[in-house]
Amino acid sequence: MLAMGGALDGVRIVSPESVKTFGAVEVRSPDALLTELMPEAGSELVCRTLGYQLNSAPPGQQLRFGPTATAFGEEGSKGQIGFCDPDHGISAGYIQNHLDPVGLFSTQLIHAVYRCAGLAVDRVPTG
Repeated sequence: MLAMGGALDGVRIVSPESVKTFGAVEVRSPDALLTELMPEAGSELVCRTLGYQLNSAPPGQQLRFGPTATAFGEEGSKGQIGFCDPDHGISAGYIQNHLDPVGLFSTQLIHAVYRCAGLAVDRVPTG
């Protein structure tokens, strides 16, 4: 619904302006939990929006929510992930039942969705 500008099946749920607000950076600061789990991340800045995380890449990895810098979403400690990409009209959620603190599989799955949609992600920027 957010990836489609706030409408679902022709019914407006939230305004397009709200969707833009959800994807706008509100806080840019080091993530204390990420630093605890991955000390090598150091003071890596994480961009947070109103309730979501803006697309970012952990050190040495691909962007979490696909190749679009304006995508946003959230992820859990076991590799759960949900995101939307308003630029391409793509959204997805993924839940797994085993611990994956880095979330590599969910990121690979999201990039496979983009490839299936005909969008190249082979050389995704990492920052």
